[in-house]
Amino acid sequence: YLVFKLDQLADEPYSVVWFHTRSTYWQNCPSLAWLWRTYERLPSKYRTNLHRLFVVHCDMPLWVGLAALGPLFSEALWRKVEWISRVEFLWDHIGKKQLAVPDFVAEHDSVLEDQPLMDYGVVATKEVNSLPGMPAPI
Repeated sequence: YLVFKLDQLADEPYSVVWFHTRSTYWQNCPSLAWLWRTYERLPSKYRTNLHRLFVVHCDMPLWVGLAALGPLFSEALWRKVEWISRVEFLWDHIGKKQLAVPDFVAEHDSVLEDQPLMDYGVVATKEVNSLPGMPAPI
């Protein structure tokens, strides 16, 4: 299916947007081995004409896993990867009318307004914590 879809686009430069929203490395995410095998099996025209790979809402385990694979991928491929933390920053690279953003991605983006580090495993609680030995603020 991937090759069928890419075959319609790959004769000229194209970009791929990967929404990693609400995925984890352990659930609902392709394994790093699968990513590597798929990349290696793609005909060269697909790899050559890939202009950018945008990874939106990347979490820390995926980022570390991809960084560990770094030596296996060519430097040319790594120059094509863009890490996008928020959908609003994606619009700096792609026109809004070129891409339909799923509702759950937009919802996740709105949650990041209040908790910008959530994708990196840092989740704020509603309770305000005080310094040790200090009374909680009123």
